[in-house]
Amino acid sequence: MLVLAGLVLGLLASAPATAQTGRSPGGEAGGSDWRVVAAGGFHTCGIKVTGRLFCWGRNVEGQLGNGGTATTFPIPLRVAGGATDWTQVSVGAYHTCARRSTGRLYC
Repeated sequence: MLVLAGLVLGLLASAPATAQTGRSPGGEAGGSDWRVVAAGGFHTCGIKVTGRLFCWGRNVEGQLGNGGTATTFPIPLRVAGGATDWTQVSVGAYHTCARRSTGRLYC
């Protein structure tokens, strides 16, 4: 797995309602079908076999990619934008970066 330092999931300004409320969409965030999981200092992100990216934990710097910075989420939240082609994710103490199948990098 490509390790990328300083990835921040500041993807799209318009986050889906499920991410804003802290509810996981359709229960997809549970289960054991994680392709990749990366843990940082205060948050964790993972890519499901569906190609969707989820993050949970502290969000003070917006590192969860849900369009806000207001709170901490104890459950996985789908990253804003709803893409299903995430291939890599790397997290640090206050940042997250991820790559899509197109090669584009989001931080």
